[in-house]
Amino acid sequence: MPLFNESDALSQVTQDLNTGLGEIFEGTDVVRAVDVFADEPVGTVSEAASVVAWEWPVVHVGHLQGTPPTGKAVTIRGITVIDGRSGELLFSRYIDWLGLYAQIGAVTTARPLVDDRRDIPENVPHPVPDP
Repeated sequence: MPLFNESDALSQVTQDLNTGLGEIFEGTDVVRAVDVFADEPVGTVSEAASVVAWEWPVVHVGHLQGTPPTGKAVTIRGITVIDGRSGELLFSRYIDWLGLYAQIGAVTTARPLVDDRRDIPENVPHPVPDP
């Protein structure tokens, strides 16, 4: 028997999101299961763990790691794994932060990381004189 049925899983995810993000985002609609989970919202890993892919329409009303409230209506997307193996529910919430920050207009771009710059030809911002 699965850890949760559809309505209980979405209810648990909603409660977790409101507890963790309720001071930053105000829900404007219910948390909905999405993608492959839209038809069958709860993916059961085992009888002790469930997975839900979800989206949550919200308004940005509080500070988000230094980003002031924008008042914008956005949709947070993520996946929550609910682990009940220890007898107490443990929620692991994975959020598409880049997509969320893009919606509120707080995106940065940077060059990709490289292990070693010495093999990249002409990898200097200006001419370097010979020693």
